[in-house]
Amino acid sequence: MTRMMERVIRVGTGVAAQILHRHDLAGKTGTTNAEENAWFNGFNPEITTSVWVGYDDNHTMGTWAAGAREALPIWIRYMGTALQGMPDTGFFRPPDVVTARYDPQTGTLATGGGKGNPGKMGYFLAGYLPPAAKTPRQQEEQSFVRALMKIF
Repeated sequence: MTRMMERVIRVGTGVAAQILHRHDLAGKTGTTNAEENAWFNGFNPEITTSVWVGYDDNHTMGTWAAGAREALPIWIRYMGTALQGMPDTGFFRPPDVVTARYDPQTGTLATGGGKGNPGKMGYFLAGYLPPAAKTPRQQEEQSFVRALMKIF
């Protein structure tokens, strides 16, 4: 989730937060239907802050109201002050979380051949990686064993 929310800051609706020149920020913008409420929820490893903008009676803020337009600038101003003098540590990955490429169509580890579908990068709990893709020989052997089991 953190990686996804970091992307909101790097290339998504929270890109304006890059003005803080930090690598340890993540967040998510939000806007309700009819632009009645807008928010930005963001954090770094030390501080989490949410900014909500809207009217108490829930009337619309206008056609172009959005979390990135109304709430994010307030969050940026606050976090710029709150994080002043704090080191830019980045986020850590727990030691028992590993990355691996997997084939989203089969749910197996990507073969790494580089041809066709190189797979997608995913995060997994160590010891719980997707199964390896079976070779054609393994698939034949499995089919043979199934056929034998039907006979006996």
